[in-house]
Amino acid sequence: MLLFICLEDMTTWLTVEEVARHLRTVPSTIYKLKQRGQIRGYRVGRQILFDVDEVNADVKSERRKKPARQKTGADDADQHAVS
Repeated sequence: MLLFICLEDMTTWLTVEEVARHLRTVPSTIYKLKQRGQIRGYRVGRQILFDVDEVNADVKSERRKKPARQKTGADDADQHAVS
C-alpha cells in the first residue's frame, strides 16, 4: 500500500504559547483575540490549537480593518512638551 502526502495540504498547528511567540506578544493577548473572534482557534481536548496560515490571515485582515493612525501637529507638540 502506498501513501501519498501532499505537502501543500499539511497544516502547521500552533499552541497558544507558540502563537504568542510567533506574534511577539503574550499568551493572555492570544486568549483575548480568540475570545473577540479576531483570530480563529480550535479546541482539541484541553488545548486550543491555531492554524498558522489562518493566524497570519486573521492578523492581516484585522490590520486592514483599522485605518492607519495619521500623525498630526498635536502629536509633535506632545512629544516636545515631555522633557
